[in-house]
Amino acid sequence: MPVPQDITDDYTGKIVGGGSKFFYIDNTENTTDEQRQAAMDFLNWLVDSDDGKTLISETCAMVSPFKSNTVPCANDIGAIVKQYVDEGKLVPNYDYDPDDHYSVLGAQMQRYLADQCTREELAEKIEDYWANVTPVEH
Repeated sequence: MPVPQDITDDYTGKIVGGGSKFFYIDNTENTTDEQRQAAMDFLNWLVDSDDGKTLISETCAMVSPFKSNTVPCANDIGAIVKQYVDEGKLVPNYDYDPDDHYSVLGAQMQRYLADQCTREELAEKIEDYWANVTPVEH
């Protein structure tokens, strides 16, 4: 989490950001070749078609991660974020979470929010998780 500091460094004048939406194609035995192809077709539509570009930037009002998408973002804050991205003023997010990070720790967070465990128990689960995984670069 960014914390205001009274220093000047390489991050001065930049904002922290990165992708908040991710799409994955399941490449396990649980998915058929036909399903994988349908997923690829959808992603190609999202990236390459005018309708897909409009869906991202206007309908969903998200900052498009695709350089080929020149449709302006319908969200005012998103438009400013896009400007920072285009100007190279974005500090990237941490991108070394293991692939099961959201499912494992998300489930633990849900337990905590549902009063099924204490804050201390949640902290213990988080510490146990990180003690037993290896960060991976994505």
